[in-house]
Amino acid sequence: MDANTTGSIAGHVLVVEDEDDLRELIVELLEREGFAVFAAENGRRALARLESDASRIALVLLDMSMPDVDGWEFLELAKGLAPDALPKVVLMTAHAYRDVESLGAGLHGYLKKPFDVPALLEVVRGATAATPRSGALQHGD
Repeated sequence: MDANTTGSIAGHVLVVEDEDDLRELIVELLEREGFAVFAAENGRRALARLESDASRIALVLLDMSMPDVDGWEFLELAKGLAPDALPKVVLMTAHAYRDVESLGAGLHGYLKKPFDVPALLEVVRGATAATPRSGALQHGD
């Protein structure tokens, strides 16, 4: 799914989620808020999208638990595709992380599932507010 609207950031949000209903809901919410959105139902499709559109993607919302390429493998493979231009990444996971910095550079934070709409929008807005792509780590709530 692509949104042709101009979002509040210079770039798209790539939503990577294997649960159809959740992915579609996140895409719909972000589009309503004016974000341009790409969606991928698995890690392989997300990697293909990143390879073809890396310069257009400002943020990846990444499900960590997927059947084909999980979130950790996606992150490793994505670094090889766009080592100098990796978009910011926000993890979506059922697990809590106390120290986001320990997860690696380029990660902006995480959303603990289940999350609510205000939390999603707050994290996306926070991650897209600053311009650097994968430089210094910034904490999400």
